[in-house]
Amino acid sequence: MKLRPSPRPEHQTDRTSTRPSQPSRQSKANSRARLDVDHARLDLDHARLEKDHARLEKDHVRLDLDHEVSQNDRDFSLLARLARTACTNDRGDDLSTLFDPIMDFSFGNFSKARILKLSEDLGFVGTQLVRSERPAALADRPANGENGERWENRK
Repeated sequence: MKLRPSPRPEHQTDRTSTRPSQPSRQSKANSRARLDVDHARLDLDHARLEKDHARLEKDHVRLDLDHEVSQNDRDFSLLARLARTACTNDRGDDLSTLFDPIMDFSFGNFSKARILKLSEDLGFVGTQLVRSERPAALADRPANGENGERWENRK
């Protein structure tokens, strides 16, 4: 067997010349895809930051509103205390003029807690008025039920 040179010398390659001097199309496409993915991630992060910022703004508004509501609740409680003071001095005055300003429901921002507190205060003031106007009627009423149980505990 005799060794002969290859009949096609064009198929022989020089190893130094096989490396392309510029990136291939596939390499460019891969780089472009990575950049697009990175941009999409940045856009997503930016959207998340905007959403978090909006939540913080909403929380600040809620805190400001809660502060305002608690201040209004203190104002209502103070008004009720003034009414209680007026009732405990054996004055059965008509307190409707005192409560006219707080009965103005044009505020539109009554919270459930605020309404409950207001109704509790009004109930107490009403009880004080009845006691100051008719103390004899309350004295005739027994504090306990038939079997000695308290009226509050009866069902």
